[in-house]
Amino acid sequence: MGDQFRITAQKTRQPHARAENSATLAVLGSARVRNPALHIAELAPLRLLHLMENPAAVSAAEARQIADAPLAGTPCPTSGTTSPVASIVEISRAECLRRDGRFFSRAEIRRRFASLLSDPRQATAYFRLLSNGTSGQIAQYLRDLPGFDALPKDDARLLRDMRPHVATEASLEDDLAAIATRLPNCLFVSHFAAYRDDGTPLRARRNFIGLVTSVLRRLQLPVFDPSGYVDAFGQTRAVAPGTPMFSRYVPEFERFLAEQWMSTHLHPHLAQMPPPRSAPAQAPASRSRSLHRPQPPLAPKFALA
Repeated sequence: MGDQFRITAQKTRQPHARAENSATLAVLGSARVRNPALHIAELAPLRLLHLMENPAAVSAAEARQIADAPLAGTPCPTSGTTSPVASIVEISRAECLRRDGRFFSRAEIRRRFASLLSDPRQATAYFRLLSNGTSGQIAQYLRDLPGFDALPKDDARLLRDMRPHVATEASLEDDLAAIATRLPNCLFVSHFAAYRDDGTPLRARRNFIGLVTSVLRRLQLPVFDPSGYVDAFGQTRAVAPGTPMFSRYVPEFERFLAEQWMSTHLHPHLAQMPPPRSAPAQAPASRSRSLHRPQPPLAPKFALA
């Protein structure tokens, strides 16, 4: 891990006393954006408004649904809700589940129906049927699950009638534009283009990141793609070890992202935020040798309207 990165991150981690009139930053997404936002709160007097009770990867359709009722969020660390002056929204999933115009994540369904889907094999089989099975096959599979017959009728219908919803370019454009009208001064953050342990890229994720960023740039909305920074830092060093699906970064990389988002997007919108003391223009070159592939140029993958 580069010394330049370490020194910069430590120098800027200056806690501030929180004033009563602190600005509020709304946050929506997984720990990849939630944790850097906590570091932002160490750099400036502001309140965080978490728009999801549990941090999780979200699709554009889910984010739009959540943004329709932003005050349902969880304030942190103070009580009460305040209209945010800026927002950070992560768009990291192409697919979710849909029924009657409502959208759900698989994780949400597993939590809600833990008594039925706690076994990973049962959950996998159920979600596979939603994608590839017929209505009759889905209904029969559910009837065979112990406890399904005891569910309230509305819950049983939800499990039977849900179907996958996969984002298209048109639906992304519609959803992202709507989110930007509902959440003020929104910075959109994508997933990063990850590599498997053998160095091969996750093609589907890379393609979705490209689709999200191209739509946002066409809409002239701010978007941050962390892929180049993760590559520069080294994927095995930037991502917390043992986290499934690359769900969390290490604290040092989280602080680096916090500085980037503050200096490049958030500071003009947070009236109470003092200027950042230091914010590097790019991450240092990686010293990791675990993935043998050429490093990309370190041009910031950040676009502003």
